[in-house]
Amino acid sequence: MTVPAGTFTCLYIRAKDSEKNQEIQQWINPKLIPVLGMAKSIVPSQMGEVVLELTSFKKN
Repeated sequence: MTVPAGTFTCLYIRAKDSEKNQEIQQWINPKLIPVLGMAKSIVPSQMGEVVLELTSFKKN
């Protein structure tokens, strides 16, 4: 997965909320990326699709 913060090997997760008929997609690497390990997330909303991408991080 390539995002503004770089290129990462990630686990792809696709979950479906059958009650709302919505699908959530996430790309994560919890061993490398701090705070939940999320590199990218795509979530539906009332205003349309919301895309979150990691832009930078510091590793301590």
